[in-house]
Amino acid sequence: MSDGASVSWARAVEQARALFRWHRVRRLDWEAQELLWAQTVLAVILWRTAREQKCAVDDITVSAAVVAAQRAAKAGSLHSGLLPTLGPRDGELPPPGDAADALRAVEQVLSVHVRGPVVTGATPGPGQLGYVVRELRADPAMPGEHGGWAPLLSVARFHIRTVGEQWRSSLWQVTGHDHVAARATGLVTTSLPAYDYPPAPDPITRTHPSWLQRACWLTGLTPTLHTAGKMLPRSAQGTLRPLHIVFQSYAGLCASLAPAVGELEALWARGDVSDCDAWELEHVPAPLLQQTMDIEVAVNRLAVFLGSISRIDAS
Repeated sequence: MSDGASVSWARAVEQARALFRWHRVRRLDWEAQELLWAQTVLAVILWRTAREQKCAVDDITVSAAVVAAQRAAKAGSLHSGLLPTLGPRDGELPPPGDAADALRAVEQVLSVHVRGPVVTGATPGPGQLGYVVRELRADPAMPGEHGGWAPLLSVARFHIRTVGEQWRSSLWQVTGHDHVAARATGLVTTSLPAYDYPPAPDPITRTHPSWLQRACWLTGLTPTLHTAGKMLPRSAQGTLRPLHIVFQSYAGLCASLAPAVGELEALWARGDVSDCDAWELEHVPAPLLQQTMDIEVAVNRLAVFLGSISRIDAS
């Protein structure tokens, strides 16, 4: 394969895994869940569709992939058609005799998304694969071990509530190290975030930051919070300072936006964006907006807490 085809195949495998992960976890009665090779067959269908349409994997429509799966099943052409070079971690194709069942499972996975949004709170949007997968990744009902963000939010809330209780009951004493780390986050300030990246196409007339500007600022907090946490010395027993644990949990929460930010930052850079709001309607699903807003609220609570302890005399 060419370099471009190799990149396309890697993305097809990644998106197929995301689709199957959601279906296995959120549709437990799905009859095809034990067809282990169906995920690889789905990746092949996505890859073929992108090559046929001469576009990126994320830009294909789910309906076009359904047609490709139906066509392959009817013609029995899974093995005889165009195939990528499978890597050692890409899975395996089924024996020719089992290809029809695998293609039926693939069609089932894809077809549910053609009928409309499957995530609670989602609204009808574009049918491109990238949009659909972003919607699934932002499903708040996904368990944490499968990449869900809502459990990360619960963990962050738990840790800041715990450290607040320890502070009020004098079980945790604020030190000079805590003050330095709090200031290092950049959250102990009365100034609003700059929200200046990526630049908006209409900065003079625009009255609010774009989703991408807000999300980029939040993901930018991840390394900042990790660095601030490392400034705090461990206890004599080697345990982390309470504030370090809080920073770790919030860093993980902000990092949950990174996959979507990476994708949409690249799309923003390659497109001629003239209207931020219209662009967001085409690329940012409602569950992703909710995820962003909930993380913003959580970060604001962290900022208020850090401001409170920063006013305490640590001498």
